[in-house]
Amino acid sequence: MKDFFDCITPFSGSAKIDSDLLYEKLSQVLRDSGCEHAGMALPSERCAAEKLKCDRSVVHRVYNRLIGAGMIRRAPGSYAYIINHFSGIHSGQCIGIVMPDIFSKFIQAGLQTHERLHLYLGIAERAAEYHLGIIPLQLPPPDSKPRELEHFFKQHLAPLAGVIHLCSRGVPDDTALDALWRNKPIPQVCLMMRNKYAYCGSCSFDSEFAIKLVCEEFRSLGHRRAALFFSSRQDSFGVHYDLQNHGEVAALFNSYGVEVREEWCFAVDLETPEAMSEAVDKLLREPILPQAIWCRSDWLAFEAINQLKKRNFNVPEHFSVIGTEDQPESEFFSPPLSTVHLPFYTCGRKAVDQLIELRKNGPGTAMLFEKALCRLEKRGSTGLFKEVERK
Repeated sequence: MKDFFDCITPFSGSAKIDSDLLYEKLSQVLRDSGCEHAGMALPSERCAAEKLKCDRSVVHRVYNRLIGAGMIRRAPGSYAYIINHFSGIHSGQCIGIVMPDIFSKFIQAGLQTHERLHLYLGIAERAAEYHLGIIPLQLPPPDSKPRELEHFFKQHLAPLAGVIHLCSRGVPDDTALDALWRNKPIPQVCLMMRNKYAYCGSCSFDSEFAIKLVCEEFRSLGHRRAALFFSSRQDSFGVHYDLQNHGEVAALFNSYGVEVREEWCFAVDLETPEAMSEAVDKLLREPILPQAIWCRSDWLAFEAINQLKKRNFNVPEHFSVIGTEDQPESEFFSPPLSTVHLPFYTCGRKAVDQLIELRKNGPGTAMLFEKALCRLEKRGSTGLFKEVERK
């Protein structure tokens, strides 16, 4: 251990030991050669203070900062400080991926497996090209106290190259998430969403272009009126998801020449068995029927088509239907679903590029917002307009 400890001897004899400078020196040596000393003990606070001819409290503060950075740890039941196996994780060579739940549960739960997996693969493969690792991170509880958050940030986030947010937690108040967003020194990118802080980057698909593609397809087939189906969402704190605001999406449809009325917009919770059935019944009772249906997800489109079939309406003979996301099941559904392909993998890659740019150049004064283009996959669920006869 002597060779390692000698790195701090240049400070000996100084009138006053600077704890910041001492921390920088020790942390740099740990980054460079910590792995070969992993498991070994640092000199005690008293021994280090005697060798440096400084107050013991200075060494105590520096050692605690090294603990917060994950470089060393306190041995259970003793006053010894042990060097951790130190890799790139603590030297800005890893990206943290912020998730609302543990990795396996978040990726595999619900209907978003395809989306989340491809986002993650895009991040992982682009990060590997930069020789960066990735670490799934779960924030402390939404109501965490400031002291708990400060400890978490020092221990898990401060040493990273930055973080990419994959999702919010779907709660109206989230102290932990907001505290992270307000932590300006940490480079951050929100993936498939935006928050209110301009210094946080954002990467998503071009939502306006996606709606333009849908409207062009509907109009080319003679459809001038459309109903919209959205997923019911919880009140997610502080984020804006593209194509989730009913009013914004309806305005885009109307601007591209496809009429959408408020009474033709539905929020459907697919976890509620009768939700889509009730929405379709309500739509079919309208005095003026739309000629086409756009759904915010393919899963909504599948269920809408099934409910129309139960009422003896066929797709695309009676209604043209377009979904969103391009789930693998879309191609094999009956009829094969026309859908907007969202570039999840590409967005994941672009989020890493954006994070590297933020780390290199620092945050700007305007929100850095990257958009990836979508494409429309035309299949069997859209057809030429035919006036619907009510059953």
